[in-house]
Amino acid sequence: MVTLDAHLLAMDSRTGQIGLDVVLEDYRVGYSATLAPLIVKDKVILGISGGEYATRGFIDAYDPPDREACLAFYTVPEAGAPGSETWPNIDAMKRVAAAPG
Repeated sequence: MVTLDAHLLAMDSRTGQIGLDVVLEDYRVGYSATLAPLIVKDKVILGISGGEYATRGFIDAYDPPDREACLAFYTVPEAGAPGSETWPNIDAMKRVAAAPG
């Protein structure tokens, strides 16, 4: 599961003990996580939330045993990156945390 303070958690279904706790991003600057993670084979895929704050949306894939992100895809390009020309207002790019859902 994910949490409003931008953590990815995995719990033992029998004991309820947390076996994995990964900080996705800093909740103090507006990041949160509200979408259910998607499990594909041995990867956990999730999108970040927080579009009402100046955050950049992204999708991550995690390899649970390593607790490391193995893929990071920003859904909003940074200024100067391919696709940024489609954003007429640079400030708007900072305010979108778009993830499929």
